[in-house]
Amino acid sequence: MAHEASATVQSTNVFNPNTMFQGLVMYKSVGVGTPKRPSLADQQKIGFFSLDRGSQTELTEVLDLKEMTEVIQILLQDVETLRKDINVTKHVMQADYEAKLQEKSLDLYCRINDKVAALEKMHEDRIDVIRKAYRQQLSDAISRVAVLYNKNLENKISKVKKKQDRESGKVDEKYRDLQNQIQKDEAVIHMLRLQLQQYQQNTFIDDQMLDEESVVSESPEINPELEELRERVVDLEDKSQRLQEQLENKKKETYKISNDMIALKEQLQKEKNFVKQLQNDKLELKQSMEQSKVSNKRLIDDEVEDFNFKDCA
Repeated sequence: MAHEASATVQSTNVFNPNTMFQGLVMYKSVGVGTPKRPSLADQQKIGFFSLDRGSQTELTEVLDLKEMTEVIQILLQDVETLRKDINVTKHVMQADYEAKLQEKSLDLYCRINDKVAALEKMHEDRIDVIRKAYRQQLSDAISRVAVLYNKNLENKISKVKKKQDRESGKVDEKYRDLQNQIQKDEAVIHMLRLQLQQYQQNTFIDDQMLDEESVVSESPEINPELEELRERVVDLEDKSQRLQEQLENKKKETYKISNDMIALKEQLQKEKNFVKQLQNDKLELKQSMEQSKVSNKRLIDDEVEDFNFKDCA
């Protein structure tokens, strides 16, 4: 119907919008029971400053105008439908665009996360390799230090042992000398004691003889023999006093020598304990070295297995 109306409109010679407007006004004025309205024949001036001229609408043109009006209304409805369809299509396209944009952004986000995870995994693998390399270097350094320390400890133990042997020989020799000196001093002390007893006995006899001679002698003058005996008694007393002093000195020397022997024995015992402690430290160091070697070997085996597993994967 729209095509027929357009064909009818095109069949007219000239299409003027003013003529169409005037025809609509005339069509409405002709109706039954409606007040009379001015027709186009009244030469009513319309337009901008009433410059447009009026025109006469033929009766044959009224039907065409009606059909054209219906066509225009249909066209307006089609335009409204098209507008609605365009709006719906716009919203559909916008929703589709947003869905595709969200899908693309999600895909880009997943790819970025995968790339970041791969970079982190690569970084962790490189860190593990560096850590294992430094751990191996540390283990080698510890082994070298342990070997050097073991050698130094053995040299130190041997030096201490030699020094101890020399000192032990000196101590034994000094101990024997002290024992000989003590035996000599004891013999001298015994001899001095015997001499002291003998002198005391002689002094006692001389005193008795002096008493007897003093009783027998009636002369106030001193007998030369008595004087000699008295001098002898005085000499014996002096000698006895010196012997007692020597005995005391020998006792003091003997006590000092015994203290020196005790000190030497304690020093020898300390050195023996020190050597024993060094030997224990050496044994503990060897055990710790063996344990560290076993643990390092186990760690290296585990790392080799991990590398092999990663290579296979």
